[in-house]
Amino acid sequence: MQNKLHTQLQEYYSIWKQTDAIYKKLARRSKLSESGYWVLYAIYEMSNHCTQKDICDQWSMSKQTVNSALKEIEKNGFIILKESENDRRSKIIEITQSGYNFSCEFIETVFQAEEQTWKRMTKEERAGMLQYSKKYLDLFKEETAYLC
Repeated sequence: MQNKLHTQLQEYYSIWKQTDAIYKKLARRSKLSESGYWVLYAIYEMSNHCTQKDICDQWSMSKQTVNSALKEIEKNGFIILKESENDRRSKIIEITQSGYNFSCEFIETVFQAEEQTWKRMTKEERAGMLQYSKKYLDLFKEETAYLC
């Protein structure tokens, strides 16, 4: 029984790593760093009006990683940072026209591929994938709570 569990875990990790490898290739194709790609992906996905904290919270990324990525994509002219009217310590991130054009080519196309992939699955398969992924995450959090 233990051997079967180990084999199943290895298969799960292999699928996860292969999926991650596809995203790494997509990031490399864009010529951005992986974190720069993911931060621009997040900004574009959040409809171009977010803060660094929003990205950190939604994508489970460290503040330092997001900050470095923001510097990279700002240097490329893809975003501008504006002072928030509500909190002077916080900056609102906006995509520039150049960033929008870049995102259409390198991020929107990925959104479309993700959506087409999702559509090729049945309603039940999508629900099951979400349900069981969430259950795995919840149980894994419980099992590792004392380690963190």
